[in-house]
Amino acid sequence: MDQNFVILATQEILRSIHTRKPLQEVLQEILSWACQLTNSIHGSFVRVDHNGSKLIISCVHGPDWTPESRNFTLPVGKGITGIVAATGKPYLCSNTCEDTNYVALFREVQSELAVPVIIDHQVWGILNLDGLQTGRYTEKNLREMELFAQLAAEAIEARLKWDLEQQLQRELVQSEKLASLGKLVAGIAHEINNPLAAILGGASVLANDCPDPEMRHSLEDIATQAQRAADLVKGLLAFSRRETPGQELHSVNDLVQSTCSMIRHQLNLKSVQLDVHLPEKAPYILANALQIQQILLNLLNNAGQAIAEENPERGLIQIEVSSSNETVLIRISDNGIGMAQDTRQSIYDPFFTTKENGHGTGLGLSIVHNLLSAHGGHIECTSRLHAGSIFTLTLPAARARKLKPRPPAVTTAKTPDAALNPAHPLRVLVVDDEAGILHSICHFLSAMGMSAEAAADGQEALQAALNRDFDIVVTDVHMPLLGGLELYAALCHKDPPYSNKFIFMTGDLATLETQNKVSTLSRPCLEKPFSLQTLTTLIQKTAAQQQSPVV
Repeated sequence: MDQNFVILATQEILRSIHTRKPLQEVLQEILSWACQLTNSIHGSFVRVDHNGSKLIISCVHGPDWTPESRNFTLPVGKGITGIVAATGKPYLCSNTCEDTNYVALFREVQSELAVPVIIDHQVWGILNLDGLQTGRYTEKNLREMELFAQLAAEAIEARLKWDLEQQLQRELVQSEKLASLGKLVAGIAHEINNPLAAILGGASVLANDCPDPEMRHSLEDIATQAQRAADLVKGLLAFSRRETPGQELHSVNDLVQSTCSMIRHQLNLKSVQLDVHLPEKAPYILANALQIQQILLNLLNNAGQAIAEENPERGLIQIEVSSSNETVLIRISDNGIGMAQDTRQSIYDPFFTTKENGHGTGLGLSIVHNLLSAHGGHIECTSRLHAGSIFTLTLPAARARKLKPRPPAVTTAKTPDAALNPAHPLRVLVVDDEAGILHSICHFLSAMGMSAEAAADGQEALQAALNRDFDIVVTDVHMPLLGGLELYAALCHKDPPYSNKFIFMTGDLATLETQNKVSTLSRPCLEKPFSLQTLTTLIQKTAAQQQSPVV
């Protein structure tokens, strides 16, 4: 082999890397030059899948390659190529008819030379050259190709490092973009929540009082559309949350099974089969169970929609859980329509969607990305158009022995369906600096047989409570002059029984600071906007708990 020819080949391969050619094209060039250097008209570059313990033909050179032969796979350790993958040593076969290790793909091949491409002390790939005559390759060819394989490994490693740097850069930009947008979204969502709560509450009050069926139907439509906007706001808030409150140790098997039970019937109606493969010994993660279920439901819903576009008659979604000492993998694959590369690169961008107008907000995968990041995990997607998609979730593993026993359940007396005593209606103090919310809540509670008094801020509420006794205080958390938490502290200081009478409401549960402040008081908190019936039920339950001893 001409030394100058080797230098030329190496220069061309390095040039292809510097010009940012895709890795697949680089591998094809390496194989082509290897065949030229050895005057081989037939060969292949084989990738080693160490996780799957199998060999995959990545690119080929020469005639007679059919789709079947291109897709041929071998386990590591079998055949000449498999032995090279297992041992990391080159293999020279002078006569395939006499070598029992040879696995025949072509009758014309009479000799074979297989050389490992080693990266990071591991066989990354194999240059496989086929001779059409016996004795085609010599020991000199073997030593020359070993040298070329080392040069090729350096070139491939440089390309892999560049790809990794680009991926990390994209992830950093994505993370910074999501963090900045999350703060903006949280602020906007908080401002939207209050008027939405007023619209939803006002429509509910008017619909409850309206005797005209047509007018009541129109008011219910207003409430429905307001609730639709509220759901979008909650999606925005979920997107902006980067904390994971309430983390506990959970079995991944249990989380996957419970999530699948929620959606399996819905998928069956769409002719989608859901196959679940769980390890016998369940791995554990430290997580917020509801958020992990939200992640899984989002991905399963997306898979179902992708299948409807590609295979509406024979859909298949597979979930596979595996783990190591450090990580837990949840792999969700489907035979849906898949994605082109440009689409795949944008799927985690906020508000990016391929769905028709009105059928998606484009926040789903952004929320998934944020929630996984907050859990110390990440998500990867492999997909090709019309070839399905695979989403792989990676989460830090936890040890099951750290699981603490849950405290015994606390039961309370049954909550009544209406006000506790019609002769002595519940006295409820409602505190909010939004006049629309204040009016609708008081009006609705009065219609439910309660005695509701309004206070426009914490100071006014404090004065009212000092002059009159109330059974329940429903207060917003954030208000000017005196907030709900400060009102709670002041009233509890004056009259300790008030510590069990408070119900908080807020449009700002997105921040960890607000969550922590409210959770330390062990009092219920409604996230705006909410239905007035939900508030009524919570008021009745809170009042019943005051009068009924805990057992």
